[in-house]
Amino acid sequence: MANENKNDNIVVEKSQIDKLLEHLQKQDEKIKMLESIADKNELAKYMEKSKDKTKRSCRVRCLRDDKGERVVVTSWDNMVTNEVWQNQNGISVAKQVVKVHTEDGKEIIGDLLDVGRRYEYISAEKVGEKKNEAGNTIWTVKAENGKTYEIGLQFIN
Repeated sequence: MANENKNDNIVVEKSQIDKLLEHLQKQDEKIKMLESIADKNELAKYMEKSKDKTKRSCRVRCLRDDKGERVVVTSWDNMVTNEVWQNQNGISVAKQVVKVHTEDGKEIIGDLLDVGRRYEYISAEKVGEKKNEAGNTIWTVKAENGKTYEIGLQFIN
């Protein structure tokens, strides 16, 4: 029969407890130092492998639509126009137009540099990950606005 006495006591000298607490404090300081200098991506990979469920935060790209409202960019097509030439002065000129798809299913077509300058970001948290048919990694993220999106890695951070 198991010992049913809930008041089992162990007597330990105070010096031994002090020594143990000092050792734990040194370990805690060393862990904090190592985490502060660690590569955050490698640390996240380790945590994921060890099944320690840490939250992975990220930023999601957004653009302003015709009404001035912020919409999340979910994908883009290949260049609509991709022309590069030299003018009569020998200066390279580029006409690169891209089509971007947004969360509401609409498309924004614009100059590549202009679209790149207009990106804004919102904070999000990674809640899942999968691969699509082409082998690209797709993250499921929950944004600060409460909505959940499936977005390719190229639109994260």
